[in-house]
Amino acid sequence: MCRFYTGTPVFPFGYGIAYTTFTIKNNTDFTAQTLSTAAASTASAAYSVTVTNTGDVTGDEVVFAYFSPSQVPEVGAVQKQLFGFQRVHLAPGGSVCMYACMHVDGWMNE
Repeated sequence: MCRFYTGTPVFPFGYGIAYTTFTIKNNTDFTAQTLSTAAASTASAAYSVTVTNTGDVTGDEVVFAYFSPSQVPEVGAVQKQLFGFQRVHLAPGGSVCMYACMHVDGWMNE
């Protein structure tokens, strides 16, 4: 018996109806090396994205931050882990930089 659903979902997590559109720009370049360095030094790594309301009306967007190990461990292990989320309320054309901190100790297996 599998512990996690491995099929293709009908709708992605967080899918919903919105009256406006958003773009999310990744401001952080994570690699296995940078995460290994973070794990060895501070056991955490900061992550940043810029969210922009590109639509014509004010709206809310919830940004989810996930971590996926570069080498998937044994069958049944976690393949994707939510480590942060935040809701933002933006007027048309508005932007905000959002941050999340990922604690990488326990994720890195050298």
